[in-house]
Amino acid sequence: MMCSKFKIPPQPGFTCAASRRFSLVVAILCLGLLTAVAQPAAAEMWVVQRVDSPKYFVAMTGRSLRLDQDGHACIAYGGDRLYYAHCDGGTWLLDVADAGPGVGWYASLALDEQAYPHISYRDRANGSLKYAYQNGSGWNVKTVVNDWAGNYTSLALDSQHRPHIGYSTRADLRYTYWDGAEWHFETVDSGGYLGYYASLALNGQGYASIAYLDSTNQDLKYAYRDGSGWHVETVDSEGDVGSYTSLAVDEHGCPHISYFDWTKKDLKYAYHDGSG
Repeated sequence: MMCSKFKIPPQPGFTCAASRRFSLVVAILCLGLLTAVAQPAAAEMWVVQRVDSPKYFVAMTGRSLRLDQDGHACIAYGGDRLYYAHCDGGTWLLDVADAGPGVGWYASLALDEQAYPHISYRDRANGSLKYAYQNGSGWNVKTVVNDWAGNYTSLALDSQHRPHIGYSTRADLRYTYWDGAEWHFETVDSGGYLGYYASLALNGQGYASIAYLDSTNQDLKYAYRDGSGWHVETVDSEGDVGSYTSLAVDEHGCPHISYFDWTKKDLKYAYHDGSG
């Protein structure tokens, strides 16, 4: 009920001044009630922070966010450089992970058990897939592969903190991982424009799976690896679907995928329940 609709008539035995004072007290009480109702609880408030504000970002590309063991946000981002920002609970601390020109595209971030960041990304100037990680001595930057690689990178770490990366070469969807001594490369899907918006996850056995857009056929596809190799499935082929994919694997190893349907202009969700 709205207090502004209340009209307090003069009360019997009240003077006009007393009646006005009574009305004022009721109005103040009602205003306080409305103010209390209008104010959301502190837990419901959104906090917006400015992380980085240089004078000029050159073609800022996709960002990747993770939370450390204390619940603090960490973000990898780039376009003209590869940047890494992390919050210590009150202040944002900024690093340039790779200062090379035109690096940082399609940044994908993972944190190891010591909260050190690992980032896969594209070096646009050289057409390379790169990998940067931080340890106690600072940042280490590696070129994984050249030859127009590194589009739509997606990174995950296994139980030994070794990187597994899915990426597109524009024509193929590829997968690479570090075994502690060298990089291994595998072609997951080929024969078209494949691997766009690749999103990679590891299951409990350490096998990789990737959700992605088959841009040639405008389909959402899903590839998973097991002991016999890679298996590719078409998840959704109704219209132009599969852009902006994001994949998670549950405790049973079943995939869950969010993606965009350009035909219907819908956000969609697909999951596998173990049977279909």
